[in-house]
Amino acid sequence: MAGVAALLALGCGRLGFDARASGDGSPGDGDGSDGPPLDAAPPGAACMHAPVTGPAIYVSPSGTDSNAGTSASPVATVTRAHALAANNSTIVVRAGTYANEPGNEISIDKTNIRLISEQPYAARVPRISCDACNGLTVEQFEITGSSVSCMQVSFGLNVTIRDNIIHGCAQAGVRIAGDVTGTLVESNVIYDSVNALVHVNQNSNVNVRDNVIFESTPGGTFPMIWLEGIVSSTFSGNVVFNGRRDTMQYGNVALGDVSNVVIENNLFGPHQAAATIDGAIGLDDSSGTASIRFNTFRGPFNGVAFGTSRKGGLMGGATFTITHNIFVSPTNTTQLFSDSTSASPDGFVLDRNLYWNPPSGAFVETASSLGPGDDTRALVMDPAVVAAGAQTPPVWMPGSQMFAGGSTNACDLRTRLITALAVVPSSSPAVGRSLAPPPAFDIRGNARPAAATLGAFEP
Repeated sequence: MAGVAALLALGCGRLGFDARASGDGSPGDGDGSDGPPLDAAPPGAACMHAPVTGPAIYVSPSGTDSNAGTSASPVATVTRAHALAANNSTIVVRAGTYANEPGNEISIDKTNIRLISEQPYAARVPRISCDACNGLTVEQFEITGSSVSCMQVSFGLNVTIRDNIIHGCAQAGVRIAGDVTGTLVESNVIYDSVNALVHVNQNSNVNVRDNVIFESTPGGTFPMIWLEGIVSSTFSGNVVFNGRRDTMQYGNVALGDVSNVVIENNLFGPHQAAATIDGAIGLDDSSGTASIRFNTFRGPFNGVAFGTSRKGGLMGGATFTITHNIFVSPTNTTQLFSDSTSASPDGFVLDRNLYWNPPSGAFVETASSLGPGDDTRALVMDPAVVAAGAQTPPVWMPGSQMFAGGSTNACDLRTRLITALAVVPSSSPAVGRSLAPPPAFDIRGNARPAAATLGAFEP
């Protein structure tokens, strides 16, 4: 608490000025909302797990696949345990490296299988794949080293991926693709994958929340977060930072064909200044509807544009409402805010965001480019975001069973990073400036008042 108090004490008084601010958030006031807010649950005890109950099959590196799979007589591979398991069973995987799985992966196609690591993050597997599975839960593994995606869900139903460390993947870290319904990706640490770190494609009712997503090595040429072909889904409460990839054709989070998608309460950035992460939000032949609200975007986002960028632009009609966010560059940037034009904004609607690019606060926008000047209720002022400075990428260190920086579990790591990367002090001019109903909770799970703070953080 002393560290938090010290950070909060660094917040200065209200700086800047209120430019073009008006309205009271009442119905019809153009508040950027299109119905009741879609709230994620507050971050809870996601890193505490229910005990093993019911039928269980045990796996250990010291077992053999001819064993019965009991606690006293475990099998050697998770694949064999899956063959022995009935629907509605638990597979308990003991500490060790599982490099002898057939095909270098664990494939699940049964119903209501709970796959857990007996000791948090101590069971290391290369890849877990759900192919038309129903009710799979994957908890507390280190998933690393796959020559394709590390965690793959295809044609699945009601899959939960909770509190895992997923890294070192030759393609996506987590890929959910191909007619998947009802997936929860919660409280994982995901880093260092060549494709997107999280790729959600052709799915509905997917909730990606409360994860830590970053890079410690240069990434590929895809966005860090890639959302395309999805319906009625949320991306909320995540910390996405330290990007190190060349995404000149994409944004940090790229939108494809989406419908009724909500991106809220996330902290994006800062990213490596040498990287070319083009724009906080990008388009990938986009169409549909999305609400991008109450997020904190803290640069740098290098490339052509800082705020919004386009690859192929729009393939159809779109309304992407960007509202009640904070866009802040820690040092002056000469980038355009957007490479979309005011006349053809690629579906972007800017409404009631706070913008700050020191020293004047103004982001670069030409007479024809989309920017804060097109936000009729913009705030242009210093939000006084407090940050502890550059953070060492919190890679997992199996030998010491902790993340670089000292955290021992994903939930503690996420809390520490939020405090270190973007605290909004109670003296910030962003406090109490919302003109639309906020999410019920902020990124830390704190309740929000009706007149909420802009961005992801509620003091």
